[in-house]
Amino acid sequence: MKNDLIFGFWCLYAFFSGDNSEIVLVNVYRTWEDIGKTNEVN
Repeated sequence: MKNDLIFGFWCLYAFFSGDNSEIVLVNVYRTWEDIGKTNEVN
């Protein structure tokens, strides 16, 4: 499902776990209001 409120997306590898296998998914929004609106869209 496409969400037009998402401005960008990052997939980061975090090396803080014991086996270095942690992945962090980050959605980037233009405004704080868009973050609240995304719950309504989904």
